[in-house]
Amino acid sequence: MPENVYVLDKRIRDFPILEEAQDDDVLLASTASETYALRVKAFNERYAAGERSRVEAEEKRVAAEDERATAEQGRSDAEAQRVQNEQDRQAAEQDRQAAEETCESNEAARVEAEKKRAAAEVERDAAETGRLEAEDKRAAAETERNTAETGRLEAEDERAAAEVERDTAETNRQSAEDARAAAEQSRDTAEKGRETAENERVQAEADRVEEHTAAMAATAEATQEAKKATEAAEGVITHPPRISDKKTWEIWNAESGTYEDTGQSAKGNVLFAWFYIDPSTGTLYMVTDEDYTGPTFRLENGELEVVLHA
Repeated sequence: MPENVYVLDKRIRDFPILEEAQDDDVLLASTASETYALRVKAFNERYAAGERSRVEAEEKRVAAEDERATAEQGRSDAEAQRVQNEQDRQAAEQDRQAAEETCESNEAARVEAEKKRAAAEVERDAAETGRLEAEDKRAAAETERNTAETGRLEAEDERAAAEVERDTAETNRQSAEDARAAAEQSRDTAEKGRETAENERVQAEADRVEEHTAAMAATAEATQEAKKATEAAEGVITHPPRISDKKTWEIWNAESGTYEDTGQSAKGNVLFAWFYIDPSTGTLYMVTDEDYTGPTFRLENGELEVVLHA
């Protein structure tokens, strides 16, 4: 083609690379049947606008990915703290183990979702690599730009599809996180039940101690009463009835520690019988005068009965 040829007042000239073209130059693209002409300035403006849109979309994607990574790190730190707390409580709480198993299942689902997201990210990187390769081909041979641009757009569509898959994986991860939070709530509920049971145990122990204290007090009181009864029996044994100077019977009062006059005559038949228990054998003795004619006594099933004579 000549150095400068003018067609319809449009300047046409040869240039070896696209960067040497001027704004008024015209790019010619031909097919077997048709030829297309486009000013270099218009082409550059359209290309620059498309490139700016791509760069802005990529920056937004990177920012969103950074936010997701930050949120994931926070979730990971919270999960590590939860696991540590679970280990500290594991020995005492059996119900928590069931909740932990559910949590582990949910965590496995989250890891699986994370793997899918990573695979989608790899596919997106592959698509981006394809787009860059197509862009390099466009710079090397402008006559193949339309074909390369078509490939770039297809690669961009694949990247968008991969981004959709990443969003889906993120949604699945969030669902798994919600399930983990629900399991944690169940663990808290089980822990509250354990605390309630522990409080009831403590109260039962306090009641047992109180009952034991009362029983010990009752035992001490019974022991004291038995001691008094023993001392009274010993007093009766060592202080049998005696005849006073007035010829009446005197009996021993264990409480006052003195003999008391009964006012009953000590002459003639004895009008009453008296009893004492041998502390060493537990045997009950009845003592009467040989001429005693009063009521007699007998033991029936461990009870002392009075037998009256008509």
